[in-house]
Amino acid sequence: MSTMQEQAQVIDSVFAAHGVRCRVSGPPQSFQTSTYQVFRLDRASDVKVSRVVNMAAELDEALNTPVRFDVRPLSVEVQRPDAKRLPLTGIWDALAHAPQTGLQM
Repeated sequence: MSTMQEQAQVIDSVFAAHGVRCRVSGPPQSFQTSTYQVFRLDRASDVKVSRVVNMAAELDEALNTPVRFDVRPLSVEVQRPDAKRLPLTGIWDALAHAPQTGLQM
């Protein structure tokens, strides 16, 4: 799977194949970080969160990669194949050189 749209379609089809009325929300609710693609899920009011989360093995198999869930808000996270860790040293250097605000701590 290369694009988020393709992965979202796979996730939706797995839920549909198992009769789970749940689907992926589009952007900006679904988004990418440097290491994960996060898919926000919209479920029917009568579908329990546990039923959605219990689909992890089926999603792992369909996406060919492990997934993890967050329940607040309900979302599934898929590790990016091109995951890049961001070193904190670059962030700290940027903050050290950032313009000062009037806020004192």
